[in-house]
Amino acid sequence: MMKIKEIQERLRDLACSKSKQFGFEVKDTPEKTLWSINFNVPYQDFVDQQEMAQANLELDGKSCLGRVAQAAAIVENYFPDTDLQLAEVRKDRLAEMMLGMLAESPEKKYDPSFISELLMYEEPHMVLLVDGRQFEPLSLQLGQDIQHPRIEVFPVWEGITASSLTSYAWLEREAESKLEILQEAEKLCPGTTLVSENMCESLEVFGRRKELLEKVAWCVQERPCARNLYVMYALTGDKNYYDHLVKIYSEEIMKYF
Repeated sequence: MMKIKEIQERLRDLACSKSKQFGFEVKDTPEKTLWSINFNVPYQDFVDQQEMAQANLELDGKSCLGRVAQAAAIVENYFPDTDLQLAEVRKDRLAEMMLGMLAESPEKKYDPSFISELLMYEEPHMVLLVDGRQFEPLSLQLGQDIQHPRIEVFPVWEGITASSLTSYAWLEREAESKLEILQEAEKLCPGTTLVSENMCESLEVFGRRKELLEKVAWCVQERPCARNLYVMYALTGDKNYYDHLVKIYSEEIMKYF
């Protein structure tokens, strides 16, 4: 694997190159320019995880990471004085809306497409922060300005590189190499739940249970989503996590893990 700095520069160059392959109009502000982008990819509810990991590595417009990186390259190229940062979504607006729908219509718990879409929105992902305002690329596909209730801010290219390394680790079969890659990602951009959540499998393989429990507990604290609550329940057997999980998502959620 290349050195981290080389990977970061390669991703930056790749994002710049990819951003020239679709349509957008340079307007008088970064925000207006970003809203003019046509990524020319259909909206997809659910995708294969391996396909998505590969798309992340290639910064393909089909992936959230690819769209964020390409948007960042456009802002840097045409608006170099913009305050540009990356943000990890800790509470997702669309997931919150769907949880509200589930609370109002409990029968939706029996709809696999509804639950799968909810879980997809709950997956850790990044958005851009442009002069302090969120730009969620999915807004363009859904035709609404999505502003997430809670985010955590990181440097742009460190965060994008750490996310890319996480996908690289996901495709790696050897547990030791997987963990080493994720440790490099965490060192580069400390504090993302994306990296921590992906570390859990390797920590379990190597029997590092104390560290594993600490990681999962922190992830539950930062992103108390269905998957994190389930993992904590599975690891500890603490029924409080189970009760919290089914209270929000119903007992049907257990079929998805």
